[in-house]
Amino acid sequence: CYKALFFGACEDPHWRLTWRPWAPLRVRFFLWLAMQDRCWTAERLARHGLPHEDTCALC
Repeated sequence: CYKALFFGACEDPHWRLTWRPWAPLRVRFFLWLAMQDRCWTAERLARHGLPHEDTCALC
C-alpha cells in the first residue's frame, strides 16, 4: 500500500540538497518553494493585492 501511495509521483533529484539538516527549516522551505517555482515575487504579490517593494532587484 505504501508503494502504491507514491505510484506516479514525481521525484525531485535535488531532495537531499533541499531537506538536509544543515540549514534552518525556513531556508529549506524557501529552497523547496524556489524549486517548485512558487516564490512570491513582486509580480505575484501585486497580482494578489499584497504590499510589496516595487524596486526589488531580485523580483
